[in-house]
This record gives sequence, structure tokens and C-alpha cells, in this order.
Amino acid sequence: MDVRQYQAEALIDLAQALDRATYHSQAQSVWQEADWIFFSVNRVSPISQAEAQRTFAKALAQAGHWRQAKEVAASIQDDAYRAWTLQSIAKALAKASHWQEAEQVARSITDSSRQALALRSLVKALIKSHQWGETERIARSIRDVAHQAVAFSHIAAALTRGGDESQAQSIRKIAEQAASSIDGTMSQAEVLWNLTTVLAQSRQWAEAERIATSIKDSSYRAMALHRVAVTLTKAHLWQEAERVATSIANSAGHPWVFAWQAWALRELATALASTQQWQEAERVAASLRDTAPQSLPSYTETIALESQVLAFHQIALALTRNRAKSQAQRLWQQAEKVGYSSATPATQAQVLYALTVAFAKNQQWKRARNVALAIADGHWQARAFCHLAMAMTKADCRSQAQSTWQEAETLVVSLDGKASVRDWGCYFLVAALAEVQSWQEAERVAASIESASIRDLALQRFTLSLIKAHQWQEAERIATSISDSSSRARALHSVASAFAKTRQWQEAERIIRLISLS
Repeated sequence: MDVRQYQAEALIDLAQALDRATYHSQAQSVWQEADWIFFSVNRVSPISQAEAQRTFAKALAQAGHWRQAKEVAASIQDDAYRAWTLQSIAKALAKASHWQEAEQVARSITDSSRQALALRSLVKALIKSHQWGETERIARSIRDVAHQAVAFSHIAAALTRGGDESQAQSIRKIAEQAASSIDGTMSQAEVLWNLTTVLAQSRQWAEAERIATSIKDSSYRAMALHRVAVTLTKAHLWQEAERVATSIANSAGHPWVFAWQAWALRELATALASTQQWQEAERVAASLRDTAPQSLPSYTETIALESQVLAFHQIALALTRNRAKSQAQRLWQQAEKVGYSSATPATQAQVLYALTVAFAKNQQWKRARNVALAIADGHWQARAFCHLAMAMTKADCRSQAQSTWQEAETLVVSLDGKASVRDWGCYFLVAALAEVQSWQEAERVAASIESASIRDLALQRFTLSLIKAHQWQEAERIATSISDSSSRARALHSVASAFAKTRQWQEAERIIRLISLS
């Protein structure tokens, strides 16, 4: 992206911040400058110009400059981009409670799908103000059946939350009828998934399950049943939650289907442990891998094993809090056993990395270190040691952290294969060091990265950590050291935006001027 575009976006951030601080006259001049840069940069092609106009109009609308936003939108030549822009403006108007103007803008959109999305945003905004008559009127006026069904499902959910179950039920029927009339499996599946979510959140369990199981697309069906199972778990309806969760992978479909089942069962096991139902929690955790098909793609097997490992870990933590240490030790051993069980090296490495992170999070240093040492894949082992060192530093275990940082760096430096493998290892090490504010070490490791593009990414990440810590001068220095002009402009944009958010207006303007020199 052209560096001047980053400059224009930084100017937009500054203008919005000035408007929020009620410095409207200063903001107006910044808006004008951003306008000039944006459109001088993006005259290369009609599409790039339309994209720039959309971005600028959306920013104006978010700042409440409705007239200017609509003027920019009206000037867009490309029909699709103009419709997209007007949708964003209508959404912003609705959010600001300008109901009539939002509806007028939405009705002016010629693209039926974009108009429907804009009207859906209006429906959601009206729901928050409990304007039920207007909400239903707008929903009924939506011509796209799929979007109309989703709008009605949102109304039904809000009515249920407000205690008007009779009206909610009649609205849900309208939504379901609209969904059933949709042509196209995917469109219908998405709408029915939305409806299932609404029903589940409204504790209409039987209806939610019925709608979920009627979805023809296996992925959407799995997501819908997962949502039902999770809400049943949160309501402590354990048997029903388990029954729905284990039904997710009953029918053939995409391998991701089983991942949704694994996630649902993991949440159930963790919830059972939190209510001290130890045997049931352990039984559900143990069943996680048993319910899987015999052969799974590696990514799905990783999810299954990782879910089981983390379920055992959470149960063990709950047992520890309940002073049942011997039982907890047994489950931690079981978690480790599951971690080592995969015959696929990549899967085993990722699962053991997840277990290392879990142990480190709870300051179980010895267990975390032992698991990290067992990781055969050098890349994942290096990342595990980075995470462990970071957790130790945050816990103020300085002596242990120092030696672990050294081990992490040794592992990174010794990574086999292409130079890029080592460079990516250094990238993760820089990110971890910057996270714990080890600024000098992070800079030293970043400087050792051979690939200019990976080094620039590491320095961008480093800059963001410095900004987070309000280390303004250092953030500017690291950002300006980035070799690629576009990457440098992006990092300086982040610095300028941070200055704007903290009302350091002059500094923000100075950095914005600096971007143009990149």
C-alpha cells in the first residue's frame, strides 16, 4: 500500500480523536487534509478510488459527519462500492439513534442484499430502544427473505429476554417460515443457524435442537448443535448437553464436524468439574477421543487431543482447589499421556505445546518444562520455551526466567532447515520478550533476523508492545528503523494513532508528517 495512504488513515484517526475531544475546527482542517491525500493517492484505478471513498465516508459517518459522508458516498461511481458505503452510513446512523435518516439512507440503496443488511442494522438498533412496532415494520419491509428471517430471529430473542414469550413465539414462527422458503442450501443453513442461536439463548431447547438438526449443510448443523450443547451446559442441564454434544458427529460431513463436538464436550467436562462432579467430568473428558471416527485429518486430530488434554487439565486444577491433590496428580499424568499418544509428530508437538502453555499459565513450572522438553519438533519446542519464559517473567520468577530465556534462544538458534525457519523462531522470541518489556533483548534478537521481511514484521510487533507500554520515543525509534517503506509507514501510523488517542495532538501531527518521508 502507498505510504501516503497510511498517512491519510493516520490523519483520519487524528480527526476522529479531535472530534471526540470537541476540537471541531481543528478536526475539520485535518479531515480536509486527509480527503486531499486519500483521493490524490487512489486515482490509479476506479476500484482503488472507490475503496478510498468508501473508507473515507465510513470514517466520516463514525465521527457523526453525516452530510459529508453521504456526499462522498454519492460521488462513488462504482455501484457495488456505493451500496456498501451507504450500508455503513445507515448502520452508523442507526447506532446513533437517527432512525428516520438511517431508514432513508437504507432505502436509497439499490443493491437488494446491501439494503437488507442496512435494514437489519436498523432493526437491531431499534430493538435496543424497545421500539417494537417500528422494529417489526422495518423487518417486514425487508425484501430479501434470508435477511428478513434473521431480523425476525433477533426480534424474537429480544422479546424473550424482555419476558414477552407469547409474542416471541409468534415472531419465531414467522422467522422459521421465512427460512424454509429460502432457495439455496448455504443461505438457508446460515439463517437456520442464526435462528438456532436465538432459540438456544432463549432456553427454547427442544425447538433449537429441532431447527439445528434440520440444517442440511453438515458444517452449519455442527455449529448449531454445538451452540445448543454449550447453552445447555451453561444451564447445568448435563445429560441433555452431553446427548446433544455427542450427536454432532453422528452424520457424515466435513472433518471439522468432529471439532465442534470436541469443543462442546470439553466445555461440558470443565463445567462439571467446576461444580465438583469429578467422576462425571472425568468420564466426559475420557470419552472425548473415544467418540471420534477411527481416522481423522491431522488438524482435526490435533483439536480432539488438545481438547481432551485441556479438559483433564481443568479438572485437575479444580481438584487442586478442592485439596484433592492425589486425584489431580493422576489426571495431570493422564493429560500428559494423551499428549504423547499421537503417532503424528506435528499433532503431538502442537498438543504438547498447548499443555505447556496450560501448565505455565498456572505456574506449574516443572511440569511445563518437562512437557516442553518432550516436544520433538524444534519450532514448537522453541515456542513452548518462549511462552514458559514469558510466564515466569510475569510471575516475577526472575532466576528461573533468565535461564529459560537462554534455553529458548539456544533452541531458536539451533533450528534446522531453511534460514526462514530460524528467522520465524526469532520472530516469536522477539514477540515474547517485548510482551514482558525486555526491550534490549527483543531489539538484539530482532537485529539477528536475516530475512528483511520477517525482521520488519518483528519490529512492527515490537513497536506495538512499546506503544502499549507508552514508551513513545522508543516506539518511534523502532518504527523508523524498519527497512521496508510500506511496513515502516504502517508502524508509524500505529504510533500516530496512539498519540491521537492519548490527546498528544502535536506529537501525532509530527509523526504523520514523518510518514510522508518514509
